Amino acid sequence: MDSSLGLNIFTLLFLTGTFLAALVAGLGGFAFGIVAAAVWLYILSPLQTAILIMGLGLVVQGYSIWKLRHALHWRRLTPILVGTLAATVKLTGDCQAY
Repeated sequence: MDSSLGLNIFTLLFLTGTFLAALVAGLGGFAFGIVAAAVWLYILSPLQTAILIMGLGLVVQGYSIWKLRHALHWRRLTPILVGTLAATVKLTGDCQAY
């Protein structure tokens, strides 16, 4: 039976990049993808990196929003949410025409 945890250089680089990116995103509130890509692109393909950035970025930011949900004032957020929704619908409709 192999008692090692399978920690090779690939795993260490991946976990280090993930930790650093989550740390920066936690402190600054953004830049998860930039920091993660700086490390991950050395060990993963661009497609794998993009998919992981999208997925893990949602997890990191979702956790932050969940922890700070009591501080959100929904009445003050309504204009930006409505504007974002309208712009998304408009841009998505324009893209489908091509």
